Amino acid sequence: MPADLHDRHPTPRGGKLMAIWKQLHVLLPDGWYEVPGERPRQYRRAAAGSGVLTLGMVPPFASLASVRNDDELDDALLEQLAEAADASDAGEPLSCWTGPCTYGRFATGLFKNAGRGKFVRLWILAPSVGSSPPDSTPGVIANFVSSRRPVDGDDSDDAQSIVESVELRDSEPRL
Repeated sequence: MPADLHDRHPTPRGGKLMAIWKQLHVLLPDGWYEVPGERPRQYRRAAAGSGVLTLGMVPPFASLASVRNDDELDDALLEQLAEAADASDAGEPLSCWTGPCTYGRFATGLFKNAGRGKFVRLWILAPSVGSSPPDSTPGVIANFVSSRRPVDGDDSDDAQSIVESVELRDSEPRL
């Protein structure tokens, strides 16, 4: 099931600066739904005790403008992830890794927040090196919060597949 997020970014067309609406498109596994009326967008699995996945666009990451290859991009994304984890008080890092996704590249980490009794997974997504100008493509930040420790086969795996499916598309403005 596709779900979309909208944002507007000025893009030159034919010598004129026009606002082009961008939409994040995601694929939701069976049993997942978008929580109506939430901004940033939230997704849940229709099951008791399911965690919540929040997904949103952010301005392009200026720190990524100078990266020359995917290894440098992964390092820069891990730095962005560490900053986001600190800013959101995600907790103690348990694991971190990077990889490819439909959007380009991602960095993700699993954190344990003992004070809140929650497990938090954060993601930072950016386009691959050379796929688009780094100063014109928005970044994507996502988090998944659960009171249960993520294990194989639970909804945190589904959250990972949702984030890996994120795609940026031009769209018509919603009025």
